[in-house]
Amino acid sequence: MDNAFMLLLIAAILGAVTLLAIVIGSVPAAALVYIWIHVYPAVKRLSKWAARLENMISLALLALIPLVLIILLFFAGFTIIILLLPIPLILFLPLTLGILVWLIRLIRRLYLRWRLWLIVSYLRHRTGSSGRQPIRIRRSR
Repeated sequence: MDNAFMLLLIAAILGAVTLLAIVIGSVPAAALVYIWIHVYPAVKRLSKWAARLENMISLALLALIPLVLIILLFFAGFTIIILLLPIPLILFLPLTLGILVWLIRLIRRLYLRWRLWLIVSYLRHRTGSSGRQPIRIRRSR
């Protein structure tokens, strides 16, 4: 009887821990879904906008000028100005998203070329051709 009670107690503890883990795990999952649905479209639009060359240049200037000014003023003796450093760093965020869009485009282009080369190589190997021109079949009239 004592062993049955211990097994029942262990099963109850495991069940309670499992329910607690589900509740604790569902909160971050729900937050991730909420962020993905509500924030991702705005970030995607901002990234595509920042990926245009004219916008990328203006964003780089907008972020670099205050950064350089803060660093120069810091070395000139205004040490409290270093507290303003997060402002230009935040301005680099859209620029970074634009660069990320360009990297994704580059990777996609390279992947498509590599995939095409791989498929063509496989088909040449399977058919036994070595890159020669296909044989034309003449129709008899």
